[in-house]
Amino acid sequence: MGMYPYLIINNWEGAKDCLTTHDKDFAARPTSMAGQNIGYKYARFTYSNFGPYYNHVRKLALTQVLSSTKLEEMRHIRVVELENSIKDLYSLTQVTNKTNEVINITQWFHQLTLNTIVKTICGKRYNNIEEDEEAKPFREAFKGTMYVVGQIVLYDVVPFPLFKYFDFQGYFKLMKNIYKDLDSILQGWLEDHMKKKDVNNDDEDAIDAMLRATNIDEFKAYRYSQATVIKSTVLICLCCHSRLLPFTFTCLLY
Repeated sequence: MGMYPYLIINNWEGAKDCLTTHDKDFAARPTSMAGQNIGYKYARFTYSNFGPYYNHVRKLALTQVLSSTKLEEMRHIRVVELENSIKDLYSLTQVTNKTNEVINITQWFHQLTLNTIVKTICGKRYNNIEEDEEAKPFREAFKGTMYVVGQIVLYDVVPFPLFKYFDFQGYFKLMKNIYKDLDSILQGWLEDHMKKKDVNNDDEDAIDAMLRATNIDEFKAYRYSQATVIKSTVLICLCCHSRLLPFTFTCLLY
């Protein structure tokens, strides 16, 4: 695409070889405006190239957020959130039965998924994702993220310096606005956690775990701050789950 060659795999054997045997060969990623503007200047390791930094942050994410042990320790969060969401759904059915209104099950799945992930990541919950002052712009920013990363940005495919400084398509401005909204929320979460004195193991969420497992100068050699690495890692977890899971659950109903 543009000046970069692309390889399309149409069978699982080839995909397996690319992701296992030859994973290092395919780990290099071209520069992109999304990686620069939304990916915290490539601190988000899904945009960074294979190397010491990639391995360091990937290990942090796998051990402190995505490991089977950590997920099992946080199992009670998922159970409680599911129970609360089912109670909310039951209460909603009691109201709609009287008014003959239709329940938007997709919206319910979105709220269940978002609350489960946010509770696991930062320990908070939204009562209504459609009205909450933080949840509403948060979801809008994610919609914008999913849209803009799927667009063909001129500079990404034809990396002439001129195209980097002139926003012919309007995507650069959109990316910067999305970054501003998301970073404001993530920074607030991080600051709240940094103010904590003692955290009980049962109450420890993903941000607590990453703060405990890292120190303030750990990523200085890579020219990133501890806060930037944690926020970018949190963003990966949120992006991977907040859109895909509700869609999957909804499809199962049909």
